[in-house]
Amino acid sequence: MITIKRLKDCTMTEAAEAGNRGFEDYYVNIGFTPDRLVSMLSLTGLSSVHSVVAFYDDRPAGFILNGIRMIGGKQVAWNGGTAVVPELRRQGIGQKLMAATVECYEEQGVELATLEAFRINERAIALYETFGYHIVDQLCFLQHIGALETSFRSKSVGENDYRVARGTAHDVRLLSFYQHTAPWRTQWFALRGGQSILVKDALNHTIGYALYERVFDGEGSLASIVLYQCEAAPGRDDADEIVREALDALFAPHDEPCKRTTFNMPRANERVVRILQEAGFTDAHTADGIPFEQVYMVRKGKDDR
Repeated sequence: MITIKRLKDCTMTEAAEAGNRGFEDYYVNIGFTPDRLVSMLSLTGLSSVHSVVAFYDDRPAGFILNGIRMIGGKQVAWNGGTAVVPELRRQGIGQKLMAATVECYEEQGVELATLEAFRINERAIALYETFGYHIVDQLCFLQHIGALETSFRSKSVGENDYRVARGTAHDVRLLSFYQHTAPWRTQWFALRGGQSILVKDALNHTIGYALYERVFDGEGSLASIVLYQCEAAPGRDDADEIVREALDALFAPHDEPCKRTTFNMPRANERVVRILQEAGFTDAHTADGIPFEQVYMVRKGKDDR
């Protein structure tokens, strides 16, 4: 017998078991403890009130972690992870979890729901499509290992053409061209340790930005730099140069050997993808050789369809 409960009505031990068993054959290693799950919920804006857990004969059988937030004037929901225990798949658990999730969204007046799924996970994508989601973009994970050999900046750009300011992820949220509909894990509010690069012109107007994180190892050495968003203000003839200035600043120092990556970078952001590829960034793969690429899917609320 399948029953669905809100996460708030379960123990974190039950929810962690649902996640660990549900993700045991996943493409990347995901491990939960009750404490880690609590931390994940609090740090990324996911909600125990809006998340759902499935039980099969009273044992945890899967979950969907959900968050709902007002973003850019709209009530937006995001799926932060769907898991179903492998041996219990094709029993209707995924459908019941999705139905409970959609019901929750409609109760909360959600106008736009988003999620990401591995592109090769055709079964999951088909499930989401039956509940009204459709693919709007491909999300790539580009990487460069080791020191960078060249600068991102164009040789034609003078040293005084742009000014770079550094800040927190919070600092970009009010920019008129901030990407409020970007994948949830790349949003400013999900990056508690996130940093920002603001590119400014001679009049001190912000004309570009990037969101990123720096990760350090146990000895304090730089291990990786992760890029989440990078945008130039719309309508700029110098958009390439603005993006190059932002990337040049956030991936510095260039001679530092570390891992430089993107996380859920939309392929539709052709300018950033092209400039990174020109600098030697390539598509990342899992240890089993599976391409690290996701689809970005959206579902509109009843009033917006």
